[in-house]
Amino acid sequence: MKSLPKHGADGKHITDRRCRTGSFDRQNWPRLCALFLPTAWTCFLAVFLFTGSAWGQGAFQIPDFKSNRPFGESAPFGQKSAPEESTEPVTLTADFSANADGTGELKVTAKVAADMHIFSVTQPKGPGVPKRTMIRIDDSDQVELTGEFSPNKDPHRTALPNQNLSSEEHEGEILFTAPLKFNAGVNPENVKITVKYDGQACINGPHGSCFQISESFPAAFAGQQSAPAANIKFQPEMLHALLSGKMTRIVENRPAEGPVTPGDRIKVSITAEPTDGYHFYTYSSSAEKGPGSATLLAIEKTGGWSISGPDASDTTPVTVIEDQESISFYEEPVTWSYMVNVPKNMEESSNTIGGIMLMLTCYEDGCDRPTGIRWAAKIDVGQPLEGRGLRFSEVLGNPVDKVKKAVVNEAELISAGKDGGKWDGASPLFVVPAAFLAGFILNFMPCVLPVIGLKVMSFMHQAGQNPRKVFWLNVVFCMGMLSVFMLLGFFSVQFGLGWGEHFQGLTFKLIMIAVVVVFGLSFFDVWEIPVPGFGGGSLDQKEGIVGAFFKGILTTVLATPCSGPFLASAVVWTFTQPPLMTYMVFAALGLGMGLPYIVLGAMPKLTRHLPKPGPWMETFKKVMGFVMLGTAVFLAGAIESKYIVSLLTMLVILGFACWWMGRTPMTAPLGQRLKSWGTSGLIGAFAVWFSFYVLIPTHELDYKQYTRWTMDQQLKEGRTVLVDFTADW
Repeated sequence: MKSLPKHGADGKHITDRRCRTGSFDRQNWPRLCALFLPTAWTCFLAVFLFTGSAWGQGAFQIPDFKSNRPFGESAPFGQKSAPEESTEPVTLTADFSANADGTGELKVTAKVAADMHIFSVTQPKGPGVPKRTMIRIDDSDQVELTGEFSPNKDPHRTALPNQNLSSEEHEGEILFTAPLKFNAGVNPENVKITVKYDGQACINGPHGSCFQISESFPAAFAGQQSAPAANIKFQPEMLHALLSGKMTRIVENRPAEGPVTPGDRIKVSITAEPTDGYHFYTYSSSAEKGPGSATLLAIEKTGGWSISGPDASDTTPVTVIEDQESISFYEEPVTWSYMVNVPKNMEESSNTIGGIMLMLTCYEDGCDRPTGIRWAAKIDVGQPLEGRGLRFSEVLGNPVDKVKKAVVNEAELISAGKDGGKWDGASPLFVVPAAFLAGFILNFMPCVLPVIGLKVMSFMHQAGQNPRKVFWLNVVFCMGMLSVFMLLGFFSVQFGLGWGEHFQGLTFKLIMIAVVVVFGLSFFDVWEIPVPGFGGGSLDQKEGIVGAFFKGILTTVLATPCSGPFLASAVVWTFTQPPLMTYMVFAALGLGMGLPYIVLGAMPKLTRHLPKPGPWMETFKKVMGFVMLGTAVFLAGAIESKYIVSLLTMLVILGFACWWMGRTPMTAPLGQRLKSWGTSGLIGAFAVWFSFYVLIPTHELDYKQYTRWTMDQQLKEGRTVLVDFTADW
């Protein structure tokens, strides 16, 4: 049996086995033509009518599938179609603005053609779902994005057939915004930002065609962005209420003018005013309350500052009983206020306090949609607040869930701000003596034991000396200790650093390890410290004033990695105290730590119970050398593993420098000693340079500063991301 060969849509031969038996010869041509000509004429008329071309005008047009008009819709028959303003599915523009604090905002506007839509930046992923809109900028050493793009209105959701996912679609004009950060020293007017947009635009309807949109375009500079003014009304789209806000400096419980200073209190006020006869509900701190019975407020950002509130103004609410439940609402303007405490160590700094609220406005016959509003209050220390207001914006997505989650998290967030700790509100008459006791206990911490051994040796030398001299040497030793405590107090007042926080820096830790190892080598007589009585050297050396002072400094510095009872509580208490009280607490810590040495200096008879100096002290000195090296190992435990090789290399070369210095005795001529010390100093400088500028490997990968948003963006684009992280201490 033969089959009549025909051509399918793909150009390949197909077989129609319903054809009768017979050959394909010239006798079939008349029959085929009779079938083809009416079919072709019918198709011609259909295309003609759909295109709307005028008969006899020769205006036959091919349908423009990029037109805003869906295929099949035409101008009135016999009339020529009006020209379209734009044949592009999406028209994209961008601009950016800058703030005085080095931040800014990037705005990308997408104008979608009529009867078309694009997809959201949060479109769920999955097989068979539309492509998510992605917006990013080219890498730059001048500016970077610090957050995600968000639209100015929620997308509408369309259920996808046979799936549990929805299509999130935008129509009309959409404004996407994202925060920016300009690098230090960059003039925003000279910054070039190239925006990259990647997404789809589709014709509305279940069978609409889609177009791939991939464009790169520049963002124009829109100028400096001014701070919001006080009491400017903000009107949410779906809320019959006006919102405004202002900030007031409070001094001695009264409003005060002038610049914000450390230790001030700032009153952040949010005023809500119902309009058109609507009302809204009173505030509730319970996340169990729904928007139909309460207005919810929560703090989302504290920046480490302590915040209390909100407190409502004296506006009297209206109370009604519905379903045996009492419900209160406002028909007049009401103001909610938060009290913000500016830390006393925030010189020339700034912070943004942020919150969120959920409101529902109603009248007798119905209510608006529940609306979430975010607000932000930027406080600049050293600048006045007069005329400054809050910045409001609507919450996108599901505001009810977002606000309730913020209410649940608010207590923990606010408590995370720095305050007075568990001793907050305690009297100085209690804290100062407790700090004195904490300093005394610090003498028995393991970090201090190596230097305590040095002091024991000096006590042995002091036995039998002039009591007055012994007393003053111990006073000088305590002055060295006290000088470090007062310096730590200065760091606490000026920079808000707590006990041992300066030890977080890698440079400080490396210096401390090197100092301990070098001193330990002096105990083994590898070299001799040119300070009488400081450690190494001959046994007949007596302790001098300089040696006693620096022993006190070293003792306190080594103590900072350790803590003890009452110590942390006393230091945290100072965060909320004036500078004078902070210095008093740190002075009490220093005096408490120096108490044993003052007592021994004032009562030299107590040192007579110590063994008399003798050859055994040489053995004791060597043992203390091993203790010093053990202390260095303890301190090295806080160094990242990638620096260990460099650290060990530096210590070996420093050991060589100490040996080189030790080759020249202290009895040699001054010129010879200076030459030896200079050579050893150069070797020490080489140790640092070689260990940390040559041995440290450089990354061949293009590492960028980590932000969660940057990582998420890379993952969204299907890239492999390598994160190099460590603990923040």
